[in-house]
Amino acid sequence: MSPIRDPDRSADTQPLPVGSGDTLPDAGRRPRREADHPDADHPDADHPDADLGDDDYDGDDDGGPGTRRRVPSWRSGPGRPERMVPRSAVVVLVLALVALILAASVNIFTGAIDRLNPFRNGIVQEQTIDRSGPAVLKSISDLGEFHAASGYYELVIDIEKDVKPVPSFLAGERTLFVAAGDVDVVVDFRNLKDDAVKVDAERTQAILTLPRPTLAEPVVNTDRSYVYQHDRGLVDRLRDAFGSNPGQEQQLYGLAKQKLAAAAQGSGELTTRGEATTRAMLTGLLRSLGFTDVQIRFEGDPGL
Repeated sequence: MSPIRDPDRSADTQPLPVGSGDTLPDAGRRPRREADHPDADHPDADHPDADLGDDDYDGDDDGGPGTRRRVPSWRSGPGRPERMVPRSAVVVLVLALVALILAASVNIFTGAIDRLNPFRNGIVQEQTIDRSGPAVLKSISDLGEFHAASGYYELVIDIEKDVKPVPSFLAGERTLFVAAGDVDVVVDFRNLKDDAVKVDAERTQAILTLPRPTLAEPVVNTDRSYVYQHDRGLVDRLRDAFGSNPGQEQQLYGLAKQKLAAAAQGSGELTTRGEATTRAMLTGLLRSLGFTDVQIRFEGDPGL
């Protein structure tokens, strides 16, 4: 029988006879080479994650010849295909990075503009100068009205100017105005008739006939009234850019007065409260003067 030759060994190495009892040095583990594996069709060779990289040399305990077998290795090697990162993950990562860069750039740019603001740095100081003249008294009017009660109202005015058939985003205007104001109930003592006050001889009884309470002109509270929303079309925006419309605000306040007056007239509660307050005020005043029987009447009451 011919001796076993190792093809990896040089020609100067002497082969060992079979059955000599000696084993090849470092025969248990050695690098894998394609020439050493004629059985390339091993079942583990086509595994996508397997790396048939090492051969095990199994020797018999009695020193007999060993047999080589292929042991799959799961370690990465030059022949094993690496797992690729999903393309969607790469796209998301790139987009996030670009967004961070843009955000940082905008922050730096806006911060630089803000630092260059001369009014912020104090280089240019803003000062308010009041050159208004003194108030001039033009007239004086005598008031003979008694404000018996006051009603506070709030309402929302929704005004829309629609331009047909143009779409609203091109032409048109809509304004939401929150209006707040007061409506007073007054009794006018300037128009009392000659027989409006009757006193008996003992000065213990007084009968007063007064005009009925009326509603005064509403007063819009400018501190609590404001424009909540103002939508304009493109044409209206361009028009306002070249010129303002100061009459629009006056129209809103005028419309607010009309609606406040209508709301006060629609309910009789305010005038009823005014009558009761007027009676209580005059009754207390006359009784303090010694009158024990005080009667307060209003024009139009039953029995007059």
